[in-house]
Amino acid sequence: MGLKRALLDRFTTRQKVDRFRRMVTHPRIGVSPIPIRPSKRDFVLLAAGMPPLHFHNHALRVTPQERGLAVYLDVSGSVNQHLPEIIGLLRSLRTELKTIYLFSNKVVEVPFRTLFAGRIETTYGTDFNCIAQHIFANRLDKAVILTDGYASMTEENQQQLKACAFRALTVLFGGRSDSPEFEALGDVVRLDEVTV
Repeated sequence: MGLKRALLDRFTTRQKVDRFRRMVTHPRIGVSPIPIRPSKRDFVLLAAGMPPLHFHNHALRVTPQERGLAVYLDVSGSVNQHLPEIIGLLRSLRTELKTIYLFSNKVVEVPFRTLFAGRIETTYGTDFNCIAQHIFANRLDKAVILTDGYASMTEENQQQLKACAFRALTVLFGGRSDSPEFEALGDVVRLDEVTV
């Protein structure tokens, strides 16, 4: 069992590099004696009565692009009983994710294998403002936030996140079904809705 990959792929970001790959198409020009998809230049030459020796055909090239997934995991005291289940679900991402962000009253970046080893750094409190400050400092445009939702964020940080067009997927576990702090920033779903 794990998190739905198709949903997570929508929240990958260029600001953090993991092993997530996204296929990107780039236009390119290929030269050939056969007019498959001629360029404007070729049409102009043909209209002028001067057939080109080689046609500059439009083509698309598909290349992989390295992407990352910024995952913020709530490790406050109120989520201790849920952490084994959450870490088990994250196990499906172990080949792609290099690091994960743990948050309580501060954000700590840890290697993904450290999380699986059970070494968790926490202050036992919960504060969404530390996530906002970390997002601003790292210029993230997207993130996945796993939390029980029992915390708050200042109105100023919420407005700044909206202003910089930040998008979040907030995954709630442990009873709550809403998170007013993150609703304006993207989808807020329950954990059972995003597991396969």
